[in-house]
Amino acid sequence: SDNNRIGVVNALNNSITQYNAGDVAAPGSDAAPITLDSGPTTRLNQPSAVTWYHDPSDPTGDQIVVANAGNDTVATYALNNQGGNLAPVRTIRGIHDSELDGPSGVALRIDPNPGGSPQLSGDEIWVTNRGSDKVTAYSRIDDLDVTPLYRIFGAQTQLHSPCGIALSSYNGNERVFVANDKIPGGSDLDRVTIYNRSNVLSA
Repeated sequence: SDNNRIGVVNALNNSITQYNAGDVAAPGSDAAPITLDSGPTTRLNQPSAVTWYHDPSDPTGDQIVVANAGNDTVATYALNNQGGNLAPVRTIRGIHDSELDGPSGVALRIDPNPGGSPQLSGDEIWVTNRGSDKVTAYSRIDDLDVTPLYRIFGAQTQLHSPCGIALSSYNGNERVFVANDKIPGGSDLDRVTIYNRSNVLSA
């Protein structure tokens, strides 16, 4: 994570705990969290994944992005050192336009050529949806029930209960890595499927 922090989602008590990375470096460390985010104002509901956003040029400061499987939302919070019962600054929600359905993993793609203000950001939030066997992507500054920018779905994708996601660039090729659960009764093991982002954009 950014800022030398480790974020953990706690689905059973609807909270996020943050730790200093240096405090948990040793095996078996019993480290206390530096912040605890919880309470009804947070609207956390079975949080399933968390990621971080850091851009020194963004006046809104550092932020954390959380996927909530319990209410089909992806919420963004201002990062702070106090934690508490904080309201999200933005929330992508709903299964109508946004197509969120059991969001289980979340990752950020930071625009390598921003060339503009944070309000015109090319940054993206990518989400795995267990309920629909689909990956959806949004602008980082999207809010409410918005249509995804991009989707990965369909039988040829071999997505099944996607539960985690990461993006990486190698030799100029941007790729999307998706972790999938095993198909019940099938012979396949849990697997990672990999897609070229350029193919997703042209689909």
